[in-house]
Amino acid sequence: MIYKYLLLPALLIHGFAGAQTFLNGSFENNSVTTCEINTISNLQFNALMPYTYGIGATETIDVFDATVCPSYGTAQEGNFYVSVENNSADSTQSTMISLQLSDTLQAGSTYTFCYYDRGLFTLGYGPIALGLSSNNSTFGTQIYVSPILDTVWTQRTVTFVAPVTGNYITVKYAGLNGGGIVDDFGACTKSSVNENSNEGSFGLFPNPSSGSFLITSSSRNENRTVEIFSATGQLVHTEQWMDSDSKEIKLDCAPGIYFVQIKTGEAIESRKLIIE
Repeated sequence: MIYKYLLLPALLIHGFAGAQTFLNGSFENNSVTTCEINTISNLQFNALMPYTYGIGATETIDVFDATVCPSYGTAQEGNFYVSVENNSADSTQSTMISLQLSDTLQAGSTYTFCYYDRGLFTLGYGPIALGLSSNNSTFGTQIYVSPILDTVWTQRTVTFVAPVTGNYITVKYAGLNGGGIVDDFGACTKSSVNENSNEGSFGLFPNPSSGSFLITSSSRNENRTVEIFSATGQLVHTEQWMDSDSKEIKLDCAPGIYFVQIKTGEAIESRKLIIE
């Protein structure tokens, strides 16, 4: 069964009752007085932007105020937006931020939220990766990777099974020598699918599994990708799922908890898989 909810601005929907709020997902709550571009450290960013934290190895987070420096473009909502970027050939050197939630996400539960991204300045870069962390100083476990960024603001809908317990959504640039800008975490302006770990547009059988299992779906799509992650966020398997109602997967992995992620265009759904 598929349940649809219209996500309200700044809400992160959990299950079918209750909600977690991004405490500053729009970046509008701040004490920034000018556009901060390649000038502030993580600690300075933290002091300027409540409930949002700089955590990257590179400490030059950009904060844009569209009223002060309009040449860089407009915000998706309000005046302020933030960039994450990596100007090196080292994938660990991205600037990163973590956004605090009002309540803790529970491991094994399914959540949905939305945000907007855009390529930095006039170029389409990408992708951007999101994580879930139990603290405000580390990236945590990856839950989502965006498509290549566009030159205009694009809404992303992120549906995932929480791989760990945490109350910080983290953001980093997942490419090299480039970057992207983000805004408006939590706000969805369209209906979004949200289901618990046993319901949704695809199923896993059997679950628990010995490593061989079937992915089933009531709809067909020629452009689906299956990705399977370990509980620590490591990608252990990926393949295309062509136009069929089911897909057999055979994994040679150690027993444990894994997460099966189905990408259809920009939409992503995730399920927890137990291998015994």
